[in-house]
Amino acid sequence: MIVRKLTFAPEEPGPQPSAEVSREFLMSVGCLRVEATLDKQKYYHGESIAVNVLVDNNSMKTVKRIKLVVRQYTSVCLPNANHYKCNVAELQSDEGFPISPSQTGWCKIYRLCPLLSNNRDKPGLALDGDLKNEDTNLASSTMASPKSSHEPMGIIVRYKVKIRLVLGFGLSDVCLELPFILTHPNCEASLTEDHLDQDLHFDWVDAKNEESANHAPSLPNSGSGDDTQNDTSNARP
Repeated sequence: MIVRKLTFAPEEPGPQPSAEVSREFLMSVGCLRVEATLDKQKYYHGESIAVNVLVDNNSMKTVKRIKLVVRQYTSVCLPNANHYKCNVAELQSDEGFPISPSQTGWCKIYRLCPLLSNNRDKPGLALDGDLKNEDTNLASSTMASPKSSHEPMGIIVRYKVKIRLVLGFGLSDVCLELPFILTHPNCEASLTEDHLDQDLHFDWVDAKNEESANHAPSLPNSGSGDDTQNDTSNARP
């Protein structure tokens, strides 16, 4: 019997991911303010992620271009922790750039779609378990129980969108990170936990009965036994 474990996120929508950063520069007046938001917290496999970026450049610096990356973070805790990270969607754009000094209200929406088909050959990539006749997908986000007090064990998967504004001329980039959840839709047609427990119980009973039948001693048929006895008695002198 093959058991495939799937993770479903709660049906209730979570808080909209958002981040904001302000950068001041040495020997320069004003600051560069960047705000980024996602359209929602939870995404299903194959769904596009909308990233809204707002820039107010009150500094004397120029923003050259923007880079966006969807990154998968995997921690294997068994019991020593090993950490992996893999880019599963990338986008780089200079459309609408540069953002000049004193330019405010710059806003643009970017869309990224993390798919396994674009990342099959990347090392350190975590995937969901697959079935014999079905393809798999990127590993779903690990949903930690809020009641759990001990340290997590096993494979922990998380996703983040990283936004990077490139300034150039030896200046460090301005970066933001937005965590989100990647999961499967919880279809109403799927079986409930009670049905699953019942099915597993009946499968277990059938397996035990079959095993008992295979190991039980074979009893001779009553009709064939009588025939054997009659043949033996007739053969005696």
